[in-house]
Amino acid sequence: MAGIDNITGRILEEAKAESDAIIARANGKALDIGVAAADEIKKAKKASDERIARDTKTYEARTLSSCDILKKKAILSAKQEIIEDVVKKAFDRLLSQDTDAYFDMILGVVRKALRPEAGTAFLAAGDLERLPKDFAAKLAAAAKEAGGTLSLSSRPAPIEHGCILSYGGIEENCSLAAIFEANKDRIQDAAAKVLFS
Repeated sequence: MAGIDNITGRILEEAKAESDAIIARANGKALDIGVAAADEIKKAKKASDERIARDTKTYEARTLSSCDILKKKAILSAKQEIIEDVVKKAFDRLLSQDTDAYFDMILGVVRKALRPEAGTAFLAAGDLERLPKDFAAKLAAAAKEAGGTLSLSSRPAPIEHGCILSYGGIEENCSLAAIFEANKDRIQDAAAKVLFS
C-alpha cells in the first residue's frame, strides 16, 4: 500500500505542480489582458476626449458664428430704422418749409419735367390753398424757357404734395412722394453714408 500511496502522492504532486503552472500562466495571461484592456481604455478615453474637444470647438464656433450673424442683423435693422427715420424727417422738413422756399422747390421739380409743348399743371389741394400769387407766372416763364407753355389748373391733383404735369393726356407725376420713392435708394445710401461713415 505504501507503493500506491507513493504513486498517488507523486501523481498528486505532479498534478499540483501542473495546476500551479496552469494557474500561474492564467494569472500571467489575465495580467496581460488587464494591461491590454487598460491600454485600450486609455486609448478610447483619449479618443473620446479628443472627439469631445473637437465637437466642443465646433459647437463654440457655430454658436459664435450664429451670435455674430444675429448681432449683424440687429445692427443692420437698427441702421435701417435710423435711415428711414432720417429720410422721413427730411421729407417732413421739405413739407414744413416756408411758402416761398416750398414753392421754389416745386418750381425746381417742375423745371426738370417740362416739355417743349403745351401742358397743364395740377397742384395738390393743400398746395393750391397756400399758392403764392406769382407762382402761375413763374410756371409759365419756366415752360417758355423750355420751349412750351404751361397753365395752372384750379382743379387739385389727387396727390398730397407737389404737382402733376399733363401733356396731351400723358401725365408726369411730380408729387413729392413719387420723387422720394423714385430716389429712395439714392437718398437712403446718402443718409447711410453721412450717418455711418
